[in-house]
Amino acid sequence: MLVICSGMMRSGSTLQYNLTRETVEASGRGRGEGYFDAYDLEAYHRKVESWICDDVIHVLKSHDLPKFIVDQSKNPGLFIIYVHRDLRDVARSLMRKFPKAENQLFKDIDDALEVYLAATRCQNVIMQKFDDLMHDKKRAVQEIANFIGIALHKDLTDRIMHTTSPEASQLNVGVANASKTLAMKRFLYGVNSRVRIMPLIKKVLPHYLSARLRRALYPNDAKTLMHSKHISDKSHTEFDINALLIKKISIKYASWQKENGYVDFTL
Repeated sequence: MLVICSGMMRSGSTLQYNLTRETVEASGRGRGEGYFDAYDLEAYHRKVESWICDDVIHVLKSHDLPKFIVDQSKNPGLFIIYVHRDLRDVARSLMRKFPKAENQLFKDIDDALEVYLAATRCQNVIMQKFDDLMHDKKRAVQEIANFIGIALHKDLTDRIMHTTSPEASQLNVGVANASKTLAMKRFLYGVNSRVRIMPLIKKVLPHYLSARLRRALYPNDAKTLMHSKHISDKSHTEFDINALLIKKISIKYASWQKENGYVDFTL
């Protein structure tokens, strides 16, 4: 059985992954497999497909749903857990963490909505909202557990609440900050970002081997996927992008926003 936590960027997908992973691992039913981008999913195509038919529950996080996953959408062993957020807040968070040109921001949002549409075409899918994850985590965990067929008793629920608490998350970030291994990975990741070594490696190594190397260099904790800058030091309400850009987002994506309950009272 394969559970893909496939949410929008900057929308709580790592928290959702950890809630799901902890639920599966605490119940003894399976394990977390980490983060997979589109390149990884294609490289691990056969393994990922084999997980769908496995008795063990495999949980992975991805912002992508490639065609071979969507083609399996009616398979009873595939479960999609998707989290989304008001697109204006997605834009705010993206621009704060990863400043970019306006056209690239809109492309990122368009790509996220394509994955959202792919998720809606899957047979076993559940949609959650960022605000619900943040404000009623216990209910979100119960919703996830019910969806994937795991019975949670109070002790298990309390354990999951504890291991995914803000305090535990801050501790994981602290561990990431102190880790010499992750520090080296961050350095190598930064070098790659500047001189673009990985495209050359992709040309030299087979797809599977280059994907393994990329995954080995991800500068995050292998279990929780937390990294040194994962948790913002400010609330998303304490910063903003310009009003004109917010208005453009409100107009361009008005239909999706309204459909998902993100009402804009300014237009």
